[in-house]
Amino acid sequence: MKRLYFLPALGFFLLAPVRAQDSVIAPNPLSQARERDCVQQISVSVLSHDGRIIQGLGAPNFQGSLGHKPVEILSVVWDQNPRRILILLDGRALRWTTETWELALNQAEELVDRMAPASEIGLVAFTSRNKITLEFTRDRQNLRQIITKFQPMAAAKLKGPLQNGLWDAVYETLKTFVPPRDGDVLYVISDGADTVSRIDWRELKTAAIATGVRIFAFRTQWMIGLDPAPVSGSPHKLQELVDATGGYSIVHFKGVPGMASAQLDLEIEEHPAEDRDRQFRQIYAYYRIGLHVPQGMDKPQKWDLRVIGPDEVKGNSVIYPQILASCSASSRSSEQAH
Repeated sequence: MKRLYFLPALGFFLLAPVRAQDSVIAPNPLSQARERDCVQQISVSVLSHDGRIIQGLGAPNFQGSLGHKPVEILSVVWDQNPRRILILLDGRALRWTTETWELALNQAEELVDRMAPASEIGLVAFTSRNKITLEFTRDRQNLRQIITKFQPMAAAKLKGPLQNGLWDAVYETLKTFVPPRDGDVLYVISDGADTVSRIDWRELKTAAIATGVRIFAFRTQWMIGLDPAPVSGSPHKLQELVDATGGYSIVHFKGVPGMASAQLDLEIEEHPAEDRDRQFRQIYAYYRIGLHVPQGMDKPQKWDLRVIGPDEVKGNSVIYPQILASCSASSRSSEQAH
């Protein structure tokens, strides 16, 4: 079958940023936090109404709250350091067709081709029979060769039993990031369906949040009312993981042409090059924000982060971890990272 490529050229393309101000971002003076306080670091992207990346923001432009308590912004730094990205290729997804599997492999290849300098990509592929692992590497050619080997798998897989343990796979794959590093990314390519995992969903979500690893995703999804065999809740749970950890999803909607962002209120695009660029750029460049969380937070909690300031930064989309790790979990993660 002819390979489908949405982008005319390879390489790592950056979207033109929208600058809110030209001043150099400096850490907030409050960054010298008291040792007994609960301090966390998170990764944040700010997107304009048309999906462009906004740079040039500082601590005064962010406002956080946890319930009725403020979350103090200690520091804001624009981070473009090298990343570790682990691709989880879900070869057991229940709804891969020849077309959608082709798109999934193309997405993995694009991610490899756009790997930023000094960054590393690893690969974990779960098939109906085994698990294939490639440790973090900068060798694009080797990564592409392995991905290409999965090309003929779709037709044979469709004849097998319809069951998948995606959550078990995510849980096991997250262990690769021990010890964690700032900017670590797990990139899940799947339809989001799960039927046989042993791990409890809430346990997986808590574990993912505690690692500090951002989960990004490329997934397929039927439009409402068109799915011939829906799996209750699973695709939405994958999106919950993405939102909770501050990642970003691209969705291929089956039953209609094109794709769309899961986070932004954008129309489905027949040529989703811009959304791919937007997603890839958030992997490699973002705001690293230091937070002072109110004491006594002994379990993960939902919170709110907003952008404030001049008119050009108001009303924009903020992509951030929507669930904060407990203070004890964030402390352990920070110790492992150092």
